[in-house]
Amino acid sequence: MSADGPILLSARLDVLNWRLDDAGLVQRLHGTAETSRYLSGGKPWDLKKAEARLASWIEEYRQHGVTKFKLVARDSGDFVGRAGFSWFAETEGFELGYSFCREAWGRGYATEIARTLTGWFFDKGFADRFTAFAQAENGASIRVMQKIGMRECEPIVIDDVPCRRFEIDRSMWMPVRTPN
Repeated sequence: MSADGPILLSARLDVLNWRLDDAGLVQRLHGTAETSRYLSGGKPWDLKKAEARLASWIEEYRQHGVTKFKLVARDSGDFVGRAGFSWFAETEGFELGYSFCREAWGRGYATEIARTLTGWFFDKGFADRFTAFAQAENGASIRVMQKIGMRECEPIVIDDVPCRRFEIDRSMWMPVRTPN
């Protein structure tokens, strides 16, 4: 996987491929109870789990051309999180996901990157629709899905946890236009 430059740019974030030596970043992202609360049964990730997930994202990119990418704030160069798409067998389609370091919360990054990735996903023709889901208590994530125009569907249970599920298809997508 090449790490030569951004895959995509949002207004404030660079979307980058992972490097094999990025496991420490992934572990830092998901290494606290607070940042892993809605993932993996709420358990913080150790380095071994981070290495395994990183390897799976690298392989996913090789297979599908999409994955959960590394996010870096352009102004500071700081790693702020991950976002992108994974193949989700239960819905037989791609799933949008995002997660941010605690210090990046509340800055609007999730909505910004979700919109940017949605347009990119449809422009590149990966599929005509995708889903996203969140635990019912994860109001911030649910608001992001609503803001980008996703519609709520039937709930889904993931790892014995009931989740709210949303979807969007190409016909529903309304890119944000900026004035010239």
